Amino acid sequence: MTILTDFQAKFPEFVNDFDTNLFNDILTYYQFLYGAEYKETATSNNRDNVIILYLIAHLYYSETTGNKSDTKRDVASKSVGSVSLSYLAKDDNTPQSEFLITSKYGQYFLMLTQSRVGTMQL
Repeated sequence: MTILTDFQAKFPEFVNDFDTNLFNDILTYYQFLYGAEYKETATSNNRDNVIILYLIAHLYYSETTGNKSDTKRDVASKSVGSVSLSYLAKDDNTPQSEFLITSKYGQYFLMLTQSRVGTMQL
């Protein structure tokens, strides 16, 4: 199977209104963010392939939605009078992790790469 076929099978939510040009653009740079190549001859559960598909899904999602966050941050405190709200700080507050936590695909990518943190330099 090809990377496109695998991507559309794993993430059918992207099939409607699929932007092939955007997908191809993402294919030109995802390796800069994750240092492995997609192996089309590998089994469907190949670790790198799965990680790459989640990264591509995050990038595709970010480009097609304007990177709206679908995650909720933990609230540290609230108040009603004079309206105030504060959030808990993230321990891994790097630009890369802040970008990746904005979608469920990026969150899966982060979880799957925990043992490979050195290759991504989070």
